[in-house]
Amino acid sequence: MAHSQRLRHLEVNLDSSWNNNTGTLLDALPTSASKLQTLRIVNSSYSYEVLRMPEAAFQEVECLQLLDLRGVQPSWRSKLFGQNITSLTIHGSSNSNGRQDEGLRPSALDFVGALRRLTRLAALSLQRTAPRNANPETVGVANLPTSLCTVELVDTPVNIANALRLMAVPPTTPVSLQAQHYSGPEDISVLFVCLGEYYSPSTWVLGGSSFFRAVEMACSGNCNSKLRAWVDEPGDFPVGVENPPALSLIVCMRNQSVRSHQEIAKQFFAATFQYLPIQNVVKFHCGNVQAPIPQLVRAFGTLSQLRTMIIDDASGARSIVNLLKQKKGFLHGVPLPGLECLSLRSIKIENNDERSKQQSLSFESLLDCLTDRKTRKTTLSLLDTRGCTISERMLNKLSRVVGKLN
Repeated sequence: MAHSQRLRHLEVNLDSSWNNNTGTLLDALPTSASKLQTLRIVNSSYSYEVLRMPEAAFQEVECLQLLDLRGVQPSWRSKLFGQNITSLTIHGSSNSNGRQDEGLRPSALDFVGALRRLTRLAALSLQRTAPRNANPETVGVANLPTSLCTVELVDTPVNIANALRLMAVPPTTPVSLQAQHYSGPEDISVLFVCLGEYYSPSTWVLGGSSFFRAVEMACSGNCNSKLRAWVDEPGDFPVGVENPPALSLIVCMRNQSVRSHQEIAKQFFAATFQYLPIQNVVKFHCGNVQAPIPQLVRAFGTLSQLRTMIIDDASGARSIVNLLKQKKGFLHGVPLPGLECLSLRSIKIENNDERSKQQSLSFESLLDCLTDRKTRKTTLSLLDTRGCTISERMLNKLSRVVGKLN
C-alpha cells in the first residue's frame, strides 16, 4: 500500500460485493505504518463469515491507539496489540448455532499475553472472540490497567466465563455482559458461578463496599433476562451515563422454545440471589419477574436492608404483592420488615371482578397486604402510584393504610 508511512487513520470496509477479492484486499494491507493511530476494518459479511488478518500485516504500528476489527480476526500475538492502544474492539461472528469457527478463537495463553501488553487501555469490547478454554492456573491472568473505563463481552455464557477468569478488571470499571446461544440452564449456572467468584466480597471492593446496594432486574419466560447492579444507591431508575451500573447482564432469549425460556428465566432469578453479593441491597427495581412464591420467599428473605421497591410491570407487581402477603419464611412473620417505600409505575390497578389478570394488579390484594403491614406495625412510609391507572375511591382507601400516598 503506497504512502503507508504517512497513514494516521485507516478505515477499510469489506463490502459483500468484494466477496471474491477480500483475500486480495487484506493481503494489500501494509507491513509497516509507523504513524498509524486509528485502524478500523469492517467485514460487512461478518454475521456469517470471519476473515483472518494476514500475519504479515502491520508489523510496525507503534503509534496505534484505536483498533477496531469487525469480522476480521488478527493473530493475538500480533504487533497490533501494542502498549499505546487505548480502545480495542474485536467482534467475531457466529453461525445459527452460535459457534464461530473455533480455529479463529485465540488460545488462553495468547489472549492473556495480548491483554497484558495493553497498559493504557480505556475501552474494551470483545464479541464472540473469547478463548475456548480458561486455565488461569496455567497461563495466568491479565491485570487490566486502572485507566480502563468500560468492558463489554458478548458471547456464549461459557465463553464469557472463560474471558472473565483470564482478566482482572479494576473494580471501578463497569462491566457489560450479553450472553447468547446456550444449550440450557446449566450454561447460565456456569456463568453465575464465575460471577460469584469474580464479585466475591473477599476479593472485590469498590468505594469501600463489597456488596451491591441497588439492583434492577427483569426475568420472565417472555423476554430477555436482565440485571443491572450498583454499589451505591442511585437517586432514581433508570440511571444515566453519569452513574453506570458496576455490572450489566443480559441473557438473550433467542432461538429457544417457550419452555426453555421459562427454565432460563427461573435459573437467572435463582442464581442472582445465590451467587451475587446483593444481601445488602437497599433499593430493588423489579420488572417482569415471574417466580413461584417459595422461590420469592427464599430470595427476598435474605434482603434485610431493603428499603425501596420499584415495580413497573403488572406481572412483577403481582409477584411482589403475593410475596408481601406471606408470613412463613420471614423473621417474625413479616416480609421485608425494613421496606419503607413501594413505588408502582404505570400499572393498571383494578377490582378483582373487573380486571384482566395478565395486564393489571388486583386492588383487593394490594389493599390486603398493606393493611396487614399496618396491623403488624410495619406500615409503609410511602406508596407511590404516580402514572398508574387507578380510581379516586381506591386511592382514598389506600391512603388510610400507608404513611404517605403520592
